Amino acid sequence: MRDGWGRWWDVREQPEDLISYPQIDDWNDALELHRSERERLMKIMAPFDMHATEHDAPGTPPNPNAVRGKKSKSKKTNKSAK
Repeated sequence: MRDGWGRWWDVREQPEDLISYPQIDDWNDALELHRSERERLMKIMAPFDMHATEHDAPGTPPNPNAVRGKKSKSKKTNKSAK
C-alpha cells in the first residue's frame, strides 16, 4: 500500500493496532509480489500524479512570490467634512 507521503507498506497481514505495518524501504529486498504490485499501481496512478504540473498541487507550500488579490487602496471621502 502507498500512503499520501509516497511511502510503501507491507499490508499482507493486519497488525493489532492498525498502525504498525512494516514499511518497505529497500525495493531490492522486497518480495517479487510487492515489486510487481508496485509496478501495476504506478501505471494506474501515473495519469493522476499532477503534483509537479498542476497549480497548487496538494502538499506544495504556497508560493511567496505569487500575485494574490490585493485589496485596493481606495480613498475614503468624508462627506460630512464639508
